[in-house]
Amino acid sequence: MSRIYKQASSLFLTRRLEEALTTLETLISPTNLETEDADERSDSALVTSSSRGTRIKVWSLYLTLLDAIIDLGPDEGKATFGSTRWKAMVASAQNGTVWDMIIRQGYRGLEGEVDADVVINLATLLLSHASSQRNNQERLERYLSASSTPNLDVANRLRDHNEESSPWKRTRRNDNTGTNTPHDLNSQLKLLELYTLHILPRNDEWEYSREFINLSEYLDEERREAFLNALQSLQEEKSRAEELAARANMEKERQSEQKRAEARRQAEVIVFEKAQNIAQSESVSQKRSSSEKGYGIESLSPNRTTTRTSSKSAMRKPVKANGGGKNPTPQYSRGEHATGSMTMAERIHLFFAVARLYFC
Repeated sequence: MSRIYKQASSLFLTRRLEEALTTLETLISPTNLETEDADERSDSALVTSSSRGTRIKVWSLYLTLLDAIIDLGPDEGKATFGSTRWKAMVASAQNGTVWDMIIRQGYRGLEGEVDADVVINLATLLLSHASSQRNNQERLERYLSASSTPNLDVANRLRDHNEESSPWKRTRRNDNTGTNTPHDLNSQLKLLELYTLHILPRNDEWEYSREFINLSEYLDEERREAFLNALQSLQEEKSRAEELAARANMEKERQSEQKRAEARRQAEVIVFEKAQNIAQSESVSQKRSSSEKGYGIESLSPNRTTTRTSSKSAMRKPVKANGGGKNPTPQYSRGEHATGSMTMAERIHLFFAVARLYFC
């Protein structure tokens, strides 16, 4: 078992994560061995029968490996482990089912028997990847409650008693989750720190965390004061962060309102300019129409033109075309005036021609 653990550890250190996980799964997967009752099968893994130190190392390596696999991200994770398998591992850390798996396969379903170091790694994993810490809080509270309650599972005790060579019997008799050693006390302090300074604050349980610290039997006065000061600093820091976030949101909203007002103003200016251009165009058209009527272009009729031309021709002598190079006066027939399809340039030219005939 130690050889397999070292091999998996070496593969993990060289970032061969898939091979490391495959190697480690030989120790943590259920053995599915038949029990005395033919209808029951054991879900315990090989690591269950190891010493406490080896058991802690194996599960700690597995949780560290799981954290590294999740950190690969969707693209690399799915390419390495397959979409279904990678998603399942991510979900186990997000919803906390990895906790149930370790209890079932590594500790025979006894939640209070889980080693404190393994619980610390479990809580840290959920703290990093779970979107909500409610589940983490509930699981840690169940563990703390179960670990402080005597084991009343008589059937398991009798079975361990009959298995005289069982390493599980030897390790659980000498090792427990209490504070018999400095290492046990250090583990309990780490659990207390995780619970009161990380998990509870994430759930806004500030007062409950403060009460839990005051009533903890693992803290002396100096440590208790340090915990309370740290908790107070965290709460003040969160309050400042929330205040800054609120100010940033107000400033963002103000800028958005300014942009909307500016957009409305620009839209109004565009509409006003368009209306002004339309009004100017209509005014020019009306002035042009009035000017044309004033000069008699629009009201000029073929009969009147012919009459004026005839009268002037009768008063004056006929003008002969000279050879001096001067252009003769343009002549217009009644048909040309009656068409009504003359352009503005032609009308103006006609007007000046008639004027020359009239004033000459």
